[in-house]
Amino acid sequence: QNLQEPTSSGVLLEGGSTINIDEQESGDSVLINLVVLDKAGFVVIHTLTTDGKPGEVIGHSEILEKGQNENIEIEVDPTLKTGQSYLAMLHGDDGDKDFGTEKEDAPLKDEEENIISMKFIVKKQSSLEE
Repeated sequence: QNLQEPTSSGVLLEGGSTINIDEQESGDSVLINLVVLDKAGFVVIHTLTTDGKPGEVIGHSEILEKGQNENIEIEVDPTLKTGQSYLAMLHGDDGDKDFGTEKEDAPLKDEEENIISMKFIVKKQSSLEE
């Protein structure tokens, strides 16, 4: 059993919405492998503060329909930096199909009131390992 990635099995299966993202390369976009939403919404990319909390929003998807969405590319500004960790968070839509503020399009939560998100790290651009 792989104990290093509890997020990919435990957290993701809770509730009706999930997100899955692999390590990313540095650059100006993020590729989200899979998003399942129990209502229309967005994937929002946040920086992480030094204490691991969500920081500023650096990018978000277009409106995603309820259900399964795969291979979503999200442009980010500023660009992703090698060695940094970021957070991909699911946000609902207030009905206007446009990501506004976090108050308008609030983060989605599971049954235990945990915000549905997944941390990811940026690896070197041309890693030949693995």
